[in-house]
Amino acid sequence: MAVVQPAAQAATTIRVDSLTPYQLIKPGPITVSGTTTGSPAGETVRITLDNDPTITVPVVNGRFSGILDTGPLADGVYTIYADVPDGNGYQFSAGTIVYVDEVRDDIVVTSPAPGSTVTSFTDEGLVITGRVAHPDVVPEVTPIVGDKSLYWDNARVAEDGTFRFVVDGRDVAQGPLRIAVLSSNCSDRTTCGALGTSAVTVKATPTAVVTAPKAGQLFGWPTSQVSLGLQVTNPGPADQVSAVIDGKLQVTMQSPLQQSPNRNLYWTQVSVSTPLGQGRHTLHLNAKIRGATVPVPDTTFTIDFAPPTIPVVTAPGTVLATTATVTWSATDEAGPVTYDVRWRTTSAVQATSGYVYPANLKATTATRSAVSLAAGKSYCFSARARDITAKTNDWSTEHCTLSPFDDRWLTVSKAGKRITWTGFYANTATTIPAKGNAAHTGVTATRVGIVARACPTCGSITVTHAGVKLGTVSLKASKPVRTVVWLPTGKQRTGTLTLTAPSGATLDAVYLRR
Repeated sequence: MAVVQPAAQAATTIRVDSLTPYQLIKPGPITVSGTTTGSPAGETVRITLDNDPTITVPVVNGRFSGILDTGPLADGVYTIYADVPDGNGYQFSAGTIVYVDEVRDDIVVTSPAPGSTVTSFTDEGLVITGRVAHPDVVPEVTPIVGDKSLYWDNARVAEDGTFRFVVDGRDVAQGPLRIAVLSSNCSDRTTCGALGTSAVTVKATPTAVVTAPKAGQLFGWPTSQVSLGLQVTNPGPADQVSAVIDGKLQVTMQSPLQQSPNRNLYWTQVSVSTPLGQGRHTLHLNAKIRGATVPVPDTTFTIDFAPPTIPVVTAPGTVLATTATVTWSATDEAGPVTYDVRWRTTSAVQATSGYVYPANLKATTATRSAVSLAAGKSYCFSARARDITAKTNDWSTEHCTLSPFDDRWLTVSKAGKRITWTGFYANTATTIPAKGNAAHTGVTATRVGIVARACPTCGSITVTHAGVKLGTVSLKASKPVRTVVWLPTGKQRTGTLTLTAPSGATLDAVYLRR
């Protein structure tokens, strides 16, 4: 048959509230009081000092109180216990550590000085120094910092009686702090119990600096990892750091790397492909260090492993001017791009040229340019874009601008006149006499456009190319005006271009598309 042990009552608790942990006490009568819950009515609390001496006091309405006479005590560290049974054979205990330091100058803590405020730690941590009056009696000492007994940090006392400890700053909490240094080689504290204390206030000011990614950093490959790093100076024992990207992606930071006793590094890595993806991202870090929120500026970074878009190029199809404005634009996730712009030319008397790469339009941030045009040529523009990682895309589709040949390019028949006026292309025009003509040999073209003066009494111009009549264009208009008239596109021919005006005409220029 199984034996069932009685379960402890979970509600049974006991707490001593008349003593502050690690406070200094004087040997003799001490009031020890506190509260207890869950113990049976009429129960008693046993109060002891390191188990001797002992007193027993009743519990009244959940409270207990009694005066414990410690008797003579040597300097040292003691624990006052309060124990209460729960009625099921289980004992609940509350212990409070206290110090006795009656012998002056047996051990003296000189730094940090009693009553001082610790605002920062060295790169080593919290440095504790002092002196021992009799190093032959106390050759080795141990620190207790707050609630941490650092027995593994024993320090030998020098011949001159001085000692030095270094305590990791992460073990030191904010607020009031009592530092105690006691003899570490005595098992019997009443025989060689020596103690020195220093009550200080810790108000260390933590700082937090983002070490990764760098502001504006670019990640340009799909296999890249984005490293997130936050370096904390003057860290505490219970710090919390969290990260969120773009206000929605929660990122778990790894346990901090202890770079030094006074510096922690929180870090992790996130894939650029998933879940981040391409684009500009913002990292926000929340740092609660030593119980306070430390401001950390947001950091932006960019993921871009694709080249820019192929530029969109715009250029006028034709111009009656000596310059043409060309524009180009592309986009890229990484932000600003640079451009290379090129063009090639052709004309009715010139085969297609090689590409021209103007020096001022190489790796330029400009998105437009006024390009000077030679008469009669077709300029075909294209561009490509380059991002800040030097990734480029293909050249764009060409967009072409055709400029006309001036009237002076044509040979006019007898009685023709050359005239000038600022309203004409290149400030000139030619008057073709009745039944006269204007012509040029060796012309290769698929289409012809006539720029001439139209008016109510004007006649027409007949166009012939390589012996083939292409058509007749009327120059009649309700009022005087310069007009551009295009003949239909035909097959490419090479030969003499002749413009005939049965009743005369004023010719300004001629477009020829090869």
